[in-house]
Amino acid sequence: MKVPTKFVVELSEEEEKELETIRQTDKRARVRMRAHWIVLSHRGYSIDEIAELYEAHRNTVSELIDEWEANGKAGLVDEPRPGRPRKVSAEEAEWVKKNLKPTHARSKESPRS
Repeated sequence: MKVPTKFVVELSEEEEKELETIRQTDKRARVRMRAHWIVLSHRGYSIDEIAELYEAHRNTVSELIDEWEANGKAGLVDEPRPGRPRKVSAEEAEWVKKNLKPTHARSKESPRS
């Protein structure tokens, strides 16, 4: 027996345009993917079809639809994860990116030498 599916409730024209913009331009791949899942659900794709297209688990797609219904656009973004605090400030990290190049980029030596 096929499991019943759910879909995103009706999207406004504005929400649809915003999701399409996010899907095409957001720098975070997971956010783009999730926006596309919502658009596909709105277009009538089942949870199983979306999960198959993206090789994701159907529960993941279902949970995202619930998150969208509860929180809207904010539901597309991952919450911050706990972890060890940075040892360097954002300014120091930016300085390193600008001013230091990996050893292997400057010479033909191995990066481990």
